[in-house]
Amino acid sequence: MKNFLHATLFALSLIFVASCSSDDPEPTHEMGTWTLENFVVTDLPSTYSNAEGIVRTIGYYGFESYSIVLNQDKTFLTSIKRPNSPTGTIEGTWELTEDKLIFTTNAGTEDETSTEFGLIRNQSNQLWYSEGIDPNGGVDFFMSDATREQLITDHGDVDGANAHLNALANSTDQADIDLLNSYFDTPTFNLVYTFIKSE
Repeated sequence: MKNFLHATLFALSLIFVASCSSDDPEPTHEMGTWTLENFVVTDLPSTYSNAEGIVRTIGYYGFESYSIVLNQDKTFLTSIKRPNSPTGTIEGTWELTEDKLIFTTNAGTEDETSTEFGLIRNQSNQLWYSEGIDPNGGVDFFMSDATREQLITDHGDVDGANAHLNALANSTDQADIDLLNSYFDTPTFNLVYTFIKSE
């Protein structure tokens, strides 16, 4: 009798575990830790085609490290490190649709904020998403095709134009600094975050 009771309880426990497990969502490849590899500039106006697709390192925008953990329970943790500063973190929930990745912080409060990113690439070891950049934010600067061609004409070739720009960049004279700045604009563009899966 005792052995029968033990066997019955064991069988019931297996049924219970199986039923609980079937209710849990299967992990998807998005779940895990993602490390920001670099940025890609896209969707510039056609008059800035020379800069379309340019790759920026994370250091270019002032980051030392940048990672996101997407958990199975739909929570996320972003860790951002800037030089000479402690690591900052952002927590909240995440949602993935066919073409968007949505991060929400302070859910259920008056400070709830949702940020939507366009989903560019979603593969087993790559996660790319993008955000539109406000030209008034001064995030990045680009030279138009017309300005580039004029500099090449004025200075003989590409090397001559680059030498001119480098000389201005190394100058401490305000007139040179102003001239250098006049060559660049702040158009609208999309900034693509390219993450790789951390093992």
